Amino acid sequence: KLYELKNIKDPEVGECWFNFGNALLNLNREDESLDCFLKTDDYNIDTKIRIKVLYAQGRAYESKKDIKSIEKFR
Repeated sequence: KLYELKNIKDPEVGECWFNFGNALLNLNREDESLDCFLKTDDYNIDTKIRIKVLYAQGRAYESKKDIKSIEKFR
């Protein structure tokens, strides 16, 4: 269903991308989760969700042991 809504610029759709990314991250599918987190940039999500997205991105990079990318969050 999310893919059907991907072109709708609604903040709730952006939050759905965040939730989908979180689910993928919990399944250790870091690269796919990062793709979802990046898609939230296309939506006008609120600051609270934006902070959660940044935290989740950091977790994904940490899980991948991507030290170079983790440095962006320090």
